[in-house]
Amino acid sequence: MPCFSRSLRATFKRHRGLFFEQYEERHLLAATIPVSSALDTNERDALITLREAILISNRSLPIETLTAEEQLRIDGEPTDSDTDTIVFNIAGGGIRTITPASALPTISEPVIIDGYTQLGATRNTLPLSSGTNAQLRIELNGSAAGDAHGITLGLGSAGSRVSGLVINRFGINGIQIDSDNTTIDGNFIGTSVTGATDLGHINVGIFTNHAFNTTIGGTSPGARNLISGNEFDGIRLVGGGNNFVRGNLIGTNVTGKLDLGNTDHGIFIGDSANNTIGGLVAGAGNVISGNGQSGIGIFSSLATGNFIQGNLIGTDATGLVAIGNAVAGIEIVNAGLNVIGGTAVGARNVISGNAQAGVKIAGKTATGNAIHGNYIGTNTAGTGNLGNGARGIEIIEGRNNIVGGSAGGAGNVIAFNTDEGIYIDTGDGNRIQGNSIYSNGRLGINLFSEDEEPNGITPNDTLDLDTGSNQVQNSPVITSVLISEVPVFSSNMQTAVRRILEIKGTLTSKVGETARVELFANDAADPSGTGEGQRYLGFVETADLNLDGTKNFTFSAEEFLPLASVGQIDSNDLDSVERFLPPRIGRSVTLPHVNAKVQRLTKINTSDSFVAMISVIRILLVASVLILAPPTAPAAQVTLT
Repeated sequence: MPCFSRSLRATFKRHRGLFFEQYEERHLLAATIPVSSALDTNERDALITLREAILISNRSLPIETLTAEEQLRIDGEPTDSDTDTIVFNIAGGGIRTITPASALPTISEPVIIDGYTQLGATRNTLPLSSGTNAQLRIELNGSAAGDAHGITLGLGSAGSRVSGLVINRFGINGIQIDSDNTTIDGNFIGTSVTGATDLGHINVGIFTNHAFNTTIGGTSPGARNLISGNEFDGIRLVGGGNNFVRGNLIGTNVTGKLDLGNTDHGIFIGDSANNTIGGLVAGAGNVISGNGQSGIGIFSSLATGNFIQGNLIGTDATGLVAIGNAVAGIEIVNAGLNVIGGTAVGARNVISGNAQAGVKIAGKTATGNAIHGNYIGTNTAGTGNLGNGARGIEIIEGRNNIVGGSAGGAGNVIAFNTDEGIYIDTGDGNRIQGNSIYSNGRLGINLFSEDEEPNGITPNDTLDLDTGSNQVQNSPVITSVLISEVPVFSSNMQTAVRRILEIKGTLTSKVGETARVELFANDAADPSGTGEGQRYLGFVETADLNLDGTKNFTFSAEEFLPLASVGQIDSNDLDSVERFLPPRIGRSVTLPHVNAKVQRLTKINTSDSFVAMISVIRILLVASVLILAPPTAPAAQVTLT
């Protein structure tokens, strides 16, 4: 039954001396309900409080029961089919604080609560790197409300939106969401009005309870929430799914540069699937730093298909200074098929400065998670030292996860972490591929074994029959490295240098396996004698031709360097050719004007060292299926002088 206006327009017609009144039915627009008082009353006077506005929108407080003055303030009338708007027009300047004496009514109809309608309130205009300059003028102070949520979006309130409020000091959650398709944007949740002081809720800042399609924040600067100082998590997503958390400051103060962390996780995901934290769209990334547990925690085997992309996790809003989370940057426990980063532009997370691991994956059901294209232990440039306090990536019992990959942009930069770059304990089938791993405090990759030496190195064994983390895959051994150059001349003047690299080695592994061996170059030799893998050169696949477990491999690559890269060299002084750029593989240029008479191989004077790492393709004869079982630690290095 459609709702129509209480005052219907009348026209009059005369028939046989009588006047008949004819009404024109007009569909009523949604109500705009102005909050004109900061009190917490429900009384019939000339003013409307927030409590009354919610009751009116819920149709629990009929308009007909209001005073004439109250009715005149309301434009339209609440209906079943439209979304009402609660606006604010409280007299007086500055901050207007509403202090409920008990829980505010649960919102049971779609409504927009817009604190930016209060005089003096303005949305943020700054980029994420500068925090937020939002000016909020409506504060909900829950210190007198008892065990209550600040705002409750209950069943029936799907499509609601809450904007422009400071919500603090409530006895349970700041905002409780029990309905779908809601938006929470432009608020300060758990802080003071200035965004500088911790006034957190006893429980969680924002709690989604089996809700779908919630948007917390947004991609425009004005949508940014500040969610900090809460006694448990900043945001908790439980059940439901397909929610978006975008463009927020979670755990910092209003500037994005100081710690104002939530006591537990910045974001907790439990039993909730297919959520996106950040995203590929410009402005979607969050700052998630300074929290008392992990920045993001994903727990439960039902928490699958979540994407974490484009965020700063453990740094300030500039990505240049550490504000670490107290445990891991990202922690995944018994959850699978989640994606951290990606190969697309904007997918990269910076996961640095955290007290423990950058990324931790744990539990036997933590399978199929992917970590692609992230900076783990560096600043936003991928070069500065913001190392995590333990390992870059830690996998405990997890299986068949992937770190890096063969696609363009899939490799991670994992550097400057206090312990190993990557550490695997017990888990198997975890593929490590195409990453840049360097300047970590211990091994680049450590596959834990009870037989490992104090420095973490596990000696190779005959035919690689031992078991354990990633089956404690044997390391390849580099037997020779030859780097040479051929000066290229045109008209008796050098125009370029042809750089040639050849690496040979062997691998002893299980009989009949085919292996993928990846090669890397480093700026300097590693004191461990095993090394890391700073610059990915490429890979070779080698078969067990003799069926004795021994696999020989040869890797070669070349490039032409323009003269500006190496300095001008006279053709009569070839032995002075000593300066080269780092290798860039996959580029080959043919220059036609080569003077063959003066081509000469000259050993490069370089401090580069080379390492190899391996992944194994195991052939299951019964099913005739190729399974890529993941790689091992960097294994060997050669330093040329």
